[in-house]
Amino acid sequence: MKVLDSPGGYRAAVGLKRINPALRVLLSVGGRTDGDPAASVHLSHMAAMAPRRREFILSAVNLLKEHGFDGLEVHWPLPGALELGGTSADRENLAELLDELKTV
Repeated sequence: MKVLDSPGGYRAAVGLKRINPALRVLLSVGGRTDGDPAASVHLSHMAAMAPRRREFILSAVNLLKEHGFDGLEVHWPLPGALELGGTSADRENLAELLDELKTV
């Protein structure tokens, strides 16, 4: 279901909660698993430095609140996979990012 490809996609996705109040709608960020390294490279770059992680977290929280999402999914397949543009520090940086997300 590609709801977010259309104008008003966030509103449409979150609006489904009117039909089913028990529905929880998450904003998902991250990457593909078909060998395209683009998302993994972006996540690796963002997670590598505390100021970038903080900027990401603040931006994500603002989006969640603005559009009424119930949570955030960080989809980072194979952090640290060099063939996907990762670095050896990715796993540790991902753990830092998730720890920092828990504090907001």
